[in-house]
Amino acid sequence: NYQDEAASNESKLKATWDEHMGTVEKETIFYRKAVVLLLSWHPDVDDLHTQGEVTELHDVFRDTFRYEAVRKVLTQGSGPTAQSQANKFLSDFVYDHDDTNTLLIVYYAGHGRPGESTGGLKLAGYSSKPSEDELHEVIWNSAEHNIRSTKSDVLVIFDCCHAGELEKNVRSGFSRRAFEYLAATSAKSTTRKPGKHSFTKALIWSLQNLVEMGKSFTTQELLTKVLNAPDFPKDQSPRLSERGSACVRRIVLAPLNRDIAPETAKLRPEDEEEGARMDLSLRFVFNRTITKQMVKNLAMELRRVVSGDDFKARTVLWEGINS
Repeated sequence: NYQDEAASNESKLKATWDEHMGTVEKETIFYRKAVVLLLSWHPDVDDLHTQGEVTELHDVFRDTFRYEAVRKVLTQGSGPTAQSQANKFLSDFVYDHDDTNTLLIVYYAGHGRPGESTGGLKLAGYSSKPSEDELHEVIWNSAEHNIRSTKSDVLVIFDCCHAGELEKNVRSGFSRRAFEYLAATSAKSTTRKPGKHSFTKALIWSLQNLVEMGKSFTTQELLTKVLNAPDFPKDQSPRLSERGSACVRRIVLAPLNRDIAPETAKLRPEDEEEGARMDLSLRFVFNRTITKQMVKNLAMELRRVVSGDDFKARTVLWEGINS
């Protein structure tokens, strides 16, 4: 298990920032529908043996959250390539379920490798590269185009090595649509195999624990809970980021209440103002190493400032550390 020290530390500091900054105006979207697509490899080519944990997570989403859960298995053989399969699974998923006031969740368990260029990620069933390996890998950045232009909010969750390679570090505009990514680990880092120390085990525990508290929770609260799961490695740093345009609200998870008619829930209005009008970028320059306490204090003080009646800012977003 290898953790890149710089990437891991930056992920921890970002988690601290997000936890203490949050959004000034709390906006909760109650979804009419939530659907989960769980992707993994066929047991014949899955040397990590992820099937048990994927099944357990599937059951939590289906039975505890009452989300519709769909499992799809990637295969290797004489048929369509793994890339073609992934493209079809995702396009069918969007075609069948995309709608306003809907949450789409895509989860993947398996191997991950850095792509050919910065910010790329390849998915595979085997840890070793077989011959003609390009036919047995999924270039996620290509497959992901299928879920980039949805009406729904989208949450992607990856439990694989190098999951943090997908971190989006370029500035973009704002959107009312949330497209978030929860990575099991930071860039240039590995994650644990299925077992009590795995990210998926911590995710399952966190989802169940938060539901038992009897309230809805944001993806940031989910990440915080994962970091504090009983057997989750302290040196591993999951990361929550945005894959699309920045959104000032977080995705909120909660069991669907089938006893309440959808029209009685607070839904996202179609005529809602599109994102933020303007944004201002500032850079804080430090003459010493940035610590967790420094980030916490800065987030809390800035939150106090932007919460003022005269300021009218929604939040302050983390864009990264340069050294």
